Amino acid sequence: MHDMKQFLQLVKKAAIEAYESSKPCNVAVGTVASVSPIKISLGNANILSESFFIFTGNIKQSLNIGDKLALVMKQGGQKFLVIGVID
Repeated sequence: MHDMKQFLQLVKKAAIEAYESSKPCNVAVGTVASVSPIKISLGNANILSESFFIFTGNIKQSLNIGDKLALVMKQGGQKFLVIGVID
């Protein structure tokens, strides 16, 4: 019975890993906490510095504290692509 439990746990782990690897990215919403230096809050007290973000176009120059941002998180990585400001 113990071997069957281990086998089922391995199958479950393999299924979860296969599912996660099929998603190339995750979508998130962040809030600008600071503009100089740029800091973005992802909620749950997670505030990240500018080095975690890749900015498109002129977004970086037009940010204001409190702006909501559409973010795409790289799968398995610690980088976020800032797509734009959400109205």
